[in-house]
Amino acid sequence: MRNGSYHSRLSGRIQRFQCLHCGTGFSSQTFSLDIFVKKKLPYRQIFSHLITSSGIRDIARLLKVSPNTITNRIGRMAR
Repeated sequence: MRNGSYHSRLSGRIQRFQCLHCGTGFSSQTFSLDIFVKKKLPYRQIFSHLITSSGIRDIARLLKVSPNTITNRIGRMAR
């Protein structure tokens, strides 16, 4: 059942929910790849560069972000 909402700078209004069975709270962002990120990146573009054997530094340079950011997003996609 719906249980309020909160505002995120990146995603705007995020709906909160509460499980009717166990009472656990969660949001529409709970199972998202972009939870707790400050900048959204195109995951398809990262994936397509990876399968064409581009390096992490090359992808980071193309997207104008840190190589650590690309490594983080690859880990998120792997989950």
